[in-house]
Amino acid sequence: MPKNANLLMVRHAEKPAAGDDPTLAVPGQERAQAYAVYFQHVALDGSTPLKLSYLFVAADSPESQRPRLTIEPLASALRLDINDKHKDKAYQQVVDDLLTDPKYDDASILVCWHHEQILPFAQALGVDPSQLPSQSNWPSQGWPDDVYGWVLQLR
Repeated sequence: MPKNANLLMVRHAEKPAAGDDPTLAVPGQERAQAYAVYFQHVALDGSTPLKLSYLFVAADSPESQRPRLTIEPLASALRLDINDKHKDKAYQQVVDDLLTDPKYDDASILVCWHHEQILPFAQALGVDPSQLPSQSNWPSQGWPDDVYGWVLQLR
């Protein structure tokens, strides 16, 4: 983890039920709009709201534009750029950037990725699930296919 950083990780919003549509379903569009409000006011431990500084999403592919579409309303509201340079399975490149570039120290960062890669991504950042307290509620069986609303908080 970058020094003194707050990193939040979310899955992209809901996808269409059928077909190969790479965009968001209507509930996903609604979640994206809700995130634009929620992440402007989210506070850790009842403190003052975080001021997000950096947004990372998995790069668009023919199969999915969902991470970018999930965060675009928030990026627009905060007037932040979205770093979407790295493919879904290339999260290690993002990890390397986060761990080596001092600009991420003392920052608040939001990552929106595909659910299959979020837990390995967090482990690459240094999370050891076996060392977490029981109240951390770490998903030990992987990120369930039908869960969209979790927010993992890494500090």
